[in-house]
Amino acid sequence: MIKYSLLIIFLLVMAAPSHAELIDRILAVINNDIVTLSQFNKTYSRLAMQIRSSEYTQNEQANLLSNLNQKVLDTLIEETLTEQQAQAVQVEVQDKEVEETIENIKQKHNYTDEEFDDILKIQGSSLKEFKEHLKKQKLQSRLLGVMVQSKVVITDDDVKAYYDSHPEKYESKTTYHLRTIVKRSTSDNSQNQMKNALEEFKTGIPFEELAKKYAEPAFAETGGFLGRYTLDQLSLQIQEAITDLKPGECSTILTTDQGLQMLYVENITQEGGETLEEASESIRSSLYQEKMEQRYHAWISELKEKSYIKIID
Repeated sequence: MIKYSLLIIFLLVMAAPSHAELIDRILAVINNDIVTLSQFNKTYSRLAMQIRSSEYTQNEQANLLSNLNQKVLDTLIEETLTEQQAQAVQVEVQDKEVEETIENIKQKHNYTDEEFDDILKIQGSSLKEFKEHLKKQKLQSRLLGVMVQSKVVITDDDVKAYYDSHPEKYESKTTYHLRTIVKRSTSDNSQNQMKNALEEFKTGIPFEELAKKYAEPAFAETGGFLGRYTLDQLSLQIQEAITDLKPGECSTILTTDQGLQMLYVENITQEGGETLEEASESIRSSLYQEKMEQRYHAWISELKEKSYIKIID
């Protein structure tokens, strides 16, 4: 039956005028369905426009575009296989569901109908094409629920193992709240001013007041406010200067890339970090998505092996 259907397809193509063959031709045969050049071009144009209008760097865009031909063809083949499987197991997506999703998108971003249409045009799409694309996504998601999702199980042991093996993500970090006095010049006058500031600090004058008096204008305006940093965000020289300081203490006068500099530790806090209980939900979700993706690729690969797929050069 499949061979007979393919014969009819090829006869129709051969019988078509040459100019029609150039407008639309078969790129791939997937069981009893085909992927055409027009389908490929529409999908390619939409994705290429999205990439070019994205915030990726030029090199990243060039890399994505260089692999886009194969990506588009693979996507169209997988979409076709998904639709075929959905029909086989009688999974459906109603038009009403697609309409409701679009309305939710508009409401979430406060888009008017006209604004939404304009955004789709910018992305190289239309409302009709977007509905078709959305329906395919929903169909794929629903089919995954039937064919894949039930096989994905994340246990408490899985969550704990991930938590224990990624301490850098969940341990709290010591954060230094810093103020500074900076002199861009290293002249004798600047050195004397820095020495005066250090001596005045030792007499009990608040560092913030000294920064307003002695620091360069940008820092003077904020009382020497520098920010909050973990040690690994600072240069080795700064790390060594503040590591042994307690809140309320000041470093010696340093010669840094900034010029002459003194650092004041206003506070030290423990920030970030999550307990296993706090992190378990996000870990479980992340592991679930990862396993779902693995299961999906395994399922789609198996599906491809069982199907008749012919790429036509």
